[in-house]
Amino acid sequence: MALMFKLMTTSVVLVLLAAFLNGSVQAQANSWRAYSPSSSRFTVELPVPLRKVMSFEAEQGASLALDQKMKGASCYAAIETTPGESRFGIIVLPAKYLSKIPMSKKEFLKSLSYTFLADDDETQFLRPPLELNENGLSGKEYLYIKDSKYSGSLYTRGRIWDAGSTFYVLVYVGRDEKDLTSLDANRFLDSFRVRGLRKKAMSLPCNSK
Repeated sequence: MALMFKLMTTSVVLVLLAAFLNGSVQAQANSWRAYSPSSSRFTVELPVPLRKVMSFEAEQGASLALDQKMKGASCYAAIETTPGESRFGIIVLPAKYLSKIPMSKKEFLKSLSYTFLADDDETQFLRPPLELNENGLSGKEYLYIKDSKYSGSLYTRGRIWDAGSTFYVLVYVGRDEKDLTSLDANRFLDSFRVRGLRKKAMSLPCNSK
């Protein structure tokens, strides 16, 4: 009898725990909203409000300090706990910013991946980018994977979009390599849109006979 009661009690506890965890996951999913800063043309989905910050880099997270303000750029972050531990960041750079830098557009875009997505002293951990064309935008997706066997591990997945008059850098900072393809990472990156852009027509290859 005592053993049966113990088993029943354990079963009830497990059911309640499963219900609690499922409810927590559902509540977290329901907390996501679309945000669109009034000073910018983009919209993106996030679990907490998007706020303007002075700077954002994968390695350092967000900064609210005035002396860290990035000249010529608008930076945003979704701060869930502390600024330095922010997982989601967006950097907006006007194309005219490029005219002030003595480098080609290709070199400039590559430098953005070093600056915002990687540890710029150890760029060897940056994987070759994947070409993207989505929602009227062209760009590249990057992975930066510096694991725990090195000092200062860093796991980043980011997209750099060229919208013609503006460059957008999206940064997701993961807890580990697996986290870079999590539901949160995918939802954040895939939900990004820029208003006023026409979707590019998809060209289909001709079948040769």
